[in-house]
Amino acid sequence: MSYEPSPAAVQVSPANPAGTISATLVHAGVGVAGANAWTITPKVTGRIFMIVTGIMNDATTAMTLTTGLRYGTGTAPVAGAAVTGTAAGSALVWITLTGQTQLPFTQSAIVTGLAVPSVTPLRQTGTLTPVWMDVVFSVSAANSFTLTNLSCTAFEF
Repeated sequence: MSYEPSPAAVQVSPANPAGTISATLVHAGVGVAGANAWTITPKVTGRIFMIVTGIMNDATTAMTLTTGLRYGTGTAPVAGAAVTGTAAGSALVWITLTGQTQLPFTQSAIVTGLAVPSVTPLRQTGTLTPVWMDVVFSVSAANSFTLTNLSCTAFEF
């Protein structure tokens, strides 16, 4: 009987991250270690599909809200930290409208080329490398932009 590792998968619903008033992208901090950290450790292919859903909130109209996805290895960035890691997928941009200051959103990306250990017929050898994933966000003016009800999923395929 040979050893065949199972692909990795994670689904978390982190606490609502702190809002931002930053006009440049900052991290939401959902990849930070803890019970609901959005992290995954590739085991088989090094290809990850990542998806986040939630609600963008800003109480003022005519604000441009931007979100994006990032990933990396090592220590995950905390909420409010300057952007680091590698961008994944495209940015999502929305301008709040009169009477519409909340918007459900979904963002997804495919990440390839992540490190995986070697597999011999009897066991897996090498180092497993955890990957953090995070949402980055910004608002066009010094106005509070929050992300709520996040659901963060990633799986290796």
